[in-house]
Amino acid sequence: MAKAQLLISYGQAFVAPDRREHRSSMSVRIPEEPLLQAKGGCAIISDSVARNSLAKQAGDLSVRGFG
Repeated sequence: MAKAQLLISYGQAFVAPDRREHRSSMSVRIPEEPLLQAKGGCAIISDSVARNSLAKQAGDLSVRGFG
């Protein structure tokens, strides 16, 4: 039986009507072999409105703390 191969690719794009009012962050973690085959990869996306300073701070901290 042939062994399956896991391939992961990712990208980022941001489209908002008014960039001053929206804040998005992302982070991706892809481990080296053999963990990649055993566990895969992981991504986190945070989206918040800049008018709410606590939401903005929480989104930024969640992405920075990931990993």
